[in-house]
Amino acid sequence: MTINTRLAEIREALAAVPAPPWLWIGSRDAGGPQLVTDHSGRQYILSAVKPVDCKGDELSDPYADVPIYGDLQFRDQRPNEKWASMRTGNQLAVGRTSYDPDSIRDVDNPVARWLRDSPQYVAELLAEVDRLRKENADLEVGLGLSETS
Repeated sequence: MTINTRLAEIREALAAVPAPPWLWIGSRDAGGPQLVTDHSGRQYILSAVKPVDCKGDELSDPYADVPIYGDLQFRDQRPNEKWASMRTGNQLAVGRTSYDPDSIRDVDNPVARWLRDSPQYVAELLAEVDRLRKENADLEVGLGLSETS
């Protein structure tokens, strides 16, 4: 596979997902963090689901009679821990403010940050590839190394 073919595949894959930037939002008591676009009326990218029983009915908390939400889990290793473990998004969620800790504005986890930022990283790297290719082509023309000169 040539690099041009691979770059075309990457561009096609990036075009198939909602445009960045993305961010984590949500509420600790309504499903935990959700990955959404940060523009155009917010599109949901990744969200926890409400668990259902074998009949397809939503599970409810027997004490409060409200739906129980699932929660995303992330591989996580904190400082001074020997092994990584799985932690829920609610455990890793960053609250909006000290007086509103249940409204989520981010997730404190490298995997969560990578998921949030990866489409922007790819877009920026592809733009840099394009810039460098143009700069290289201009240099080749200037040095008389191009077939178009």
